[in-house]
Amino acid sequence: MKIAKNEKLYLREEVLQKTLAVRETLKKQGFDLKVYDGWRSAELQENLFWHYMKLFTVEKFGLKEQFDRLASIEDIKTCYECLSPKKRRVIFEANRTYVSWPTKELSSPSPHLTGGSVDVWLYKEGKAENLGVPFD
Repeated sequence: MKIAKNEKLYLREEVLQKTLAVRETLKKQGFDLKVYDGWRSAELQENLFWHYMKLFTVEKFGLKEQFDRLASIEDIKTCYECLSPKKRRVIFEANRTYVSWPTKELSSPSPHLTGGSVDVWLYKEGKAENLGVPFD
């Protein structure tokens, strides 16, 4: 299993064991996994949420040009806050297709904040498979 860029990866034991088991099953079919990320901080999770909102989600709502010129996470947040409450709710929920919101609620914390999620990419014969999205 390849680990991308990071020297260390933090996962819950159960997530690690399941990832390794899936990898063994996939290897029998000529595939492998590249692991990108496991645990990440709330700050990084939130930054990824806003980044992917700009990159993928706003285009679905005809707002690509409005967000394209924005360089910082703070600018993206400010532009988002200028939208109507209804549009914000819809875009927020649509963006959760790509990235979970980093809630710290004890009853339902974000998976990455607890090491309960792992980002992977499928490979076959050393080449990344086309999964229909340009990221993990």
